[in-house]
Amino acid sequence: MAKLKTTVWLHNAHSRFPCDLCGNWHEQPGAAVILSEVSSSNPEDRLGEVCPECVRAGPEGAAKRIESQAQALRQEADRLEALAPRVASIEDWTSWEEFCARTAERDDKLEALHQAI
Repeated sequence: MAKLKTTVWLHNAHSRFPCDLCGNWHEQPGAAVILSEVSSSNPEDRLGEVCPECVRAGPEGAAKRIESQAQALRQEADRLEALAPRVASIEDWTSWEEFCARTAERDDKLEALHQAI
């Protein structure tokens, strides 16, 4: 079985990313912790980024956070599966054309307001 490891990756960007373990969004100010899988056939396969909370929790704590995220995803999948047949039976569905027309109306009104200022 391949071994997992974490490493620090230094970069020059400041951005926001979801943790690939727990799913929480986190700021990434010029550095990240990367989870990788290492095997004899593959020197390093990047699996994702690890948030500061998971790093602070350590391997066992991060594993518990993963389990919690997996449970939340199962619940969300159940909710979506129950929602799908209800969505399929919607009679009053907004068409794409209506959406485009309404947003164009809004954009025209905003443009007129900006020109009036």
